[in-house]
Amino acid sequence: MNSIDIFPWDDNFNTGLPTVDAQHKRLVQLLNLLASHVAFNSDIPQLNVILDELTDYTVYHFQTEEAIWHQYLPEDGLELKHKETHKKFVDTVLRLRREQNTKPIEQVVEEALAFLARWLASHILETDRYMAYAVLALQSGLPLDAAKQRANEQMTGATRALIDIILSIYETLSVNTLQLMRELAERKRNEEALIRARLQAESANIAKSHFLANMSHEIRTPLNGILGMAELLLEPGLAEAEKDEYARTIIDSGQTLHALLGDLLDLSQVEAGKLELELAPFDPRQLMREIHAAFVDPVEKKGLRLEAETHLGANQYRGDVDRLRQMIFNLLSNAIKFTEQGHIRIAVREVDRQEQSATLEFSVADTGIGVSDEKRAALFQPFTQADSSLTRQYGGAGLGLSVVRGLAQLMGGHVGVESTAGSTPGHGARFWFHIRAGLTE
Repeated sequence: MNSIDIFPWDDNFNTGLPTVDAQHKRLVQLLNLLASHVAFNSDIPQLNVILDELTDYTVYHFQTEEAIWHQYLPEDGLELKHKETHKKFVDTVLRLRREQNTKPIEQVVEEALAFLARWLASHILETDRYMAYAVLALQSGLPLDAAKQRANEQMTGATRALIDIILSIYETLSVNTLQLMRELAERKRNEEALIRARLQAESANIAKSHFLANMSHEIRTPLNGILGMAELLLEPGLAEAEKDEYARTIIDSGQTLHALLGDLLDLSQVEAGKLELELAPFDPRQLMREIHAAFVDPVEKKGLRLEAETHLGANQYRGDVDRLRQMIFNLLSNAIKFTEQGHIRIAVREVDRQEQSATLEFSVADTGIGVSDEKRAALFQPFTQADSSLTRQYGGAGLGLSVVRGLAQLMGGHVGVESTAGSTPGHGARFWFHIRAGLTE
């Protein structure tokens, strides 16, 4: 049978307790099996068998977890709170099962899949991981209060940020995968359409796996730099020059991590439709001057020229200038990264106007490596990069273009790229985006 993963397993879901982790993986396997039957088979008796097995195994898993928590945290508030989350889960599943009498089984199972995917991701990453941290600390010999304190510390900072990112990504993946399952169910009598949809799903899962692997590396690299330099700063007898160097490394790594997390959170908000624009009057000419001033030094230090052009009407415009600045920064940063000689040109022009609004085009052109024809179609897609080898060579997570695409669409526009590279990269590129901006007097 064809398969689909509504919940792709990742090692970030490991808690450190082997028995608990093995049971979590089995729960995820059963969840994905149920999703696959809904998408490709929809055999009602078999769906009920899988749903029953998933329900029974969940109860068994809860019993196992509660036995572990009771062994180390008997009658503690943590144990009682965890039991309550289990009870609410069982109550929800029982309610969904009762609804089989009044709703089509496919609809009930679809609602169950959405609930299970969200609940499992949140419960494993937050509740179970916190409990596991406390148990591991107790096993190491710490008293209860100290174990709780260590668990609290381990659930903050970079770990908390990573959990929030993963939950946001999996929420989007779950919604998108459920939508894909609906499409597959509608087209299952058309074999060609089924094959295309399956290939799309497999491609999305591969891209997601590469994306998560790359994100794990990109987050750990600056984090390791921060922790390593902080440890060196604690060494006695350091010269002032050494202290300055270590502190600068910490600042640079922190800024890198901050920018990466910002792009991740922006992308997840855009994909989830939760990002709100802050519209206000702004002057594109002033924006271009500010961007030119901010980037002219790093561009010239690389031996390049930075040029700026404006072709606008007399009016001021209304839009989210901070987001526009972010979008141009992303395109300009890429241009600097992938250009070794020549120049970079930033430009803004008014494409057309109506009575109360105008279409503005912002662009960044370079004389860098360019983009081949076959890479352009997927270049702005989330979780996709034109060439993973370029990421390894030049660095970066490859999120900027996805953020630009999402923000441009939110502003009523779109994005594009032009390159004279044709099928052979190496002749420069021009990245642009259109937005719809209001007109002010």
